[in-house]
Amino acid sequence: MRQTISAEICRMDLNSICVATTQQCLEEENRVRNRHGLPPLQECFFDWRYLLTEKQQLYLKTYTLKWKLEIGSDPFADDGAIFDLSQDPEHRKMWSGEKRQVPTLRHGGNLLYSPSRGRWLLVFELALLHGFPVSESTAAAAQVPADVLTATLASKADFGNGIHVLQAGLLVLIVQGLVVLDSNV
Repeated sequence: MRQTISAEICRMDLNSICVATTQQCLEEENRVRNRHGLPPLQECFFDWRYLLTEKQQLYLKTYTLKWKLEIGSDPFADDGAIFDLSQDPEHRKMWSGEKRQVPTLRHGGNLLYSPSRGRWLLVFELALLHGFPVSESTAAAAQVPADVLTATLASKADFGNGIHVLQAGLLVLIVQGLVVLDSNV
C-alpha cells in the first residue's frame, strides 16, 4: 500500500528576510555612494532610488505601473512587493506578484528591490533567503554555527539556483525517506 506524505508549503515573508540593521543598511548605502563618487552619510537615508542607475529607475517605474494595473495596489505601500531590477519587466517580470513570493534569484543579477522599504535586499539577506545560516537566529534554528564567511564574503552573483550544503543534505534525507516509504521497506 502506497503511503502519501502531505506537507504544508512554507513560504518566507519579506519581514523574515529583510532583517538588516540600520548600521548594515548605512554601510551598504555608503558602499554604493562611494562607487558613485558621493561622500559618505552618517545616517541611513532609507530611500535608495537615487542610487539606482537610469535603467534600474526605468525598470522600477515600469514594475510600479504593471503592479498597480495587475495587482491593484501601490507597491510603495505594499510590504509584499519586491522587484528584480536587474531584469527588464517588459521582457521578463521577476516580482513577488499576487502570492507575494520572493522571485527566483538568477546568477549575475539579483537586485531585489522592496519599494515599501526603499531599498534592495543586502547580500546576507539573499544568503538567508537561500537557507544559509548567516544570522545567529537561523544558525540556532538549524543547530549549526553561523556562516560568517558567506555573510561577509559573498556577492550577489553567488546566489543563483544554489542552496546551502545543510539545505541540500536535508533534501537528500527527505528524498531517501520518500524512497523508503514508497518501497514499503
